[in-house]
Amino acid sequence: MHSKPAIPVFTNLIVMKKINLSNSRFAVVLITFFACVLASAAYAQELKPRPRKDCVKMCKVGFKDPRSTTKFAGKKLIKLLDEIDASIEKETDPAKIRELNAKKAAELEKYEDRLSTMCDEMCGFLPE
Repeated sequence: MHSKPAIPVFTNLIVMKKINLSNSRFAVVLITFFACVLASAAYAQELKPRPRKDCVKMCKVGFKDPRSTTKFAGKKLIKLLDEIDASIEKETDPAKIRELNAKKAAELEKYEDRLSTMCDEMCGFLPE
């Protein structure tokens, strides 16, 4: 079943006098609608894509803290970081504390590497 195109239907409604074009409100709405369509098309032509380095920078800033981005970081990483933090608080041996801090730094470095890869892939379609 084929539907009728909008313009002939609109024209038929005018011919059958179901739409009163002498109504000023209808004319204002119609003119406003077409003006908005034309303005949005003109605005879209002037938009330029964001450079890749800006996109990557914004992405890295947005996902910097793994605890604020639970869906991306995953519960496993957050649980591991919480366990390390709890161990650091309980520990009294300075050597063990340094070892735990190094382990935490290594986990955060892995996270930042994955974040870099994700941001590069996400922003890869943008121009330099």
